[in-house]
Amino acid sequence: ACKIYNNVSVSNGGGIYSMSDSTIIQNSLIYKNSTQLDGGGIHTGGKLMLINSTVALNTIPNGRNGGGMTVSSGLDSILILNNIFYGNYNDLLGIYLINGKIVAYNNYFCAEDADLTIHRGSGNLFSNSDPFVGVSSNDYTLVNTSNTIGGGITSTTFYGTTYSAPGTDFNGTDRPTPSKTNPDIG
Repeated sequence: ACKIYNNVSVSNGGGIYSMSDSTIIQNSLIYKNSTQLDGGGIHTGGKLMLINSTVALNTIPNGRNGGGMTVSSGLDSILILNNIFYGNYNDLLGIYLINGKIVAYNNYFCAEDADLTIHRGSGNLFSNSDPFVGVSSNDYTLVNTSNTIGGGITSTTFYGTTYSAPGTDFNGTDRPTPSKTNPDIG
C-alpha cells in the first residue's frame, strides 16, 4: 500500500508513468497529482494491473485527456479491478483510451465515463456521488452509505494469472469485513 500524491509532471502521468508490461498497483491512493500533458494520475503504455486502489482529484490542463488515467498500449492491456476513479478533472473522462483494451471488473467511475469502451468486464458503477468521508481533508474512507462497500469481487483471471483483492485495505483493516462477504471497492 502506498500514497502517490501532490506530484507535478511536465510530461504524461502526473503521479505514475509506466511503460512496463508487468506493473501491478494495488491498495494505493493516487491523488492530487497534475501534469502538463495527459494522464493526471496515471499514464501507461504497457500492461498494467490496477487493483483495489483509489485515483482521485488528479488534474490536467484544459484540452488534454485523462484526468485520472490515460491508456496507450495494445491488446487486453489494462486490468482494472475494484478501483475508485473520482473527481479527476479538466476533461469529461476520468480514463482516456488512446490505444489498447480495458478489462474492468467492479469499479466506481464517474458518470461521464459511462461511454468508456470496456472490452471485457462487469459490475462497474457509474456515478458522480462522492463515496468518501472527506476528500477535502484527504480522508478517502468510504462513507457507510456508499454502494462501493461490498461492491468488489475477490479475484479474476487476466492473461492466465489470477489476481485477487488484497487481504487488508489501505488502512490495514481485514478485507473483506465482515468475512465471507465481497470486498469493498477502492
